[in-house]
Amino acid sequence: MPKNVVVIGAGVSGLTSAFLLLQTYKLDSLTIVASELPGDTFAHDYTSPWAGANWMSFAKSSDPTQIRRDSITYKLLNDLADNAPETGIKKYTAKLFWNKNVEETPWYIQTRFANGIRSISDEELRYRNMDPNEYVGYEYQSITVTPVIYCHYLRSRIEKLGGVIKRIPKIEDLKKSFIDNELDLPFGKPDLLVNCSGLGSKVFLQSIEPEEAAKVIPVKGQIVVVQNDLPFQLVVENLPDNGPNGKPYYGKDQFLNIFPRGDGYCIIGGIMKKGDWSKKVDPSLTESILKMCGQHVPELDGKFKKLYDYCALRPGREGGVRVEKKKYYDNDLTVIHNYGIGGAGYQASYGLSLDVCELASDILGPKRQVCPFKL
Repeated sequence: MPKNVVVIGAGVSGLTSAFLLLQTYKLDSLTIVASELPGDTFAHDYTSPWAGANWMSFAKSSDPTQIRRDSITYKLLNDLADNAPETGIKKYTAKLFWNKNVEETPWYIQTRFANGIRSISDEELRYRNMDPNEYVGYEYQSITVTPVIYCHYLRSRIEKLGGVIKRIPKIEDLKKSFIDNELDLPFGKPDLLVNCSGLGSKVFLQSIEPEEAAKVIPVKGQIVVVQNDLPFQLVVENLPDNGPNGKPYYGKDQFLNIFPRGDGYCIIGGIMKKGDWSKKVDPSLTESILKMCGQHVPELDGKFKKLYDYCALRPGREGGVRVEKKKYYDNDLTVIHNYGIGGAGYQASYGLSLDVCELASDILGPKRQVCPFKL
């Protein structure tokens, strides 16, 4: 029986899903179709090139499914950092701070899941201009992915395993193309379609599942890339009411993260604005991000070698990520959805993609292995 798979989307979710499907099943073909591919930097809704791309799980303690996905990914990304330097993944200490009255302790700190967990001293809190009566901090061993290197690594692995990557101009009529074979695929309609189209799911689902299309939302982010380096990551979840000189920060959606990458640069953010489709950089936010970083990262002494700033639209969904199998067109087209992960694409990528593989088992037959790496 033929086993032909098409994956929509070439961000980290699509690439990882394709890679694990090729690893897990004996397929006749796998084709990725996408309007943007690794190396592209011109589309604000293709966020994989611009991600902070670290591991700092957003899962709540009440969400065991997402905790499982993030846990799997943590172990695999650490394994790649140790054994495959060509991936562009590097281990870093992460320093995480939050207001005692606002945030719960993250599950991976509570359960001692992450490696190298240590409380941050009151002395360091003061050094970073945070009041120990209001703030608490922990550090642990995280990783940083350099997206341009890692996504090309995934692409090369996919192609080595026989996968094909095909650029398409748009996805508006893609679902119809699979029925009418307008994509010029040699096998006609695929046995399985995997939807990793991110914000493109709003368009893809509009006519076949409009109630789901309505749940797809952007979560706007803005970053500054500087030619500075640090030996650690740093995140402040809840900013003090006032910044330098007593002036208020940019707004309630703002936070601080700074992630050094293996290429010697740092990416600094940021903001999370749900439902904001605008694509323009806000210069006042860039100024605030750099001031905020100078306030809490004295090691940089406020001396930034700014390269550029950029805004991108994270692929959000009301209700969280959707990993689900559905049939459309009178059961003529089987789709597994994997979209809506928002800003957690890298840190959940393997857990989500392994769930995709599980959902595909009744279509693609016996597995030849469970996972491409040791857990």
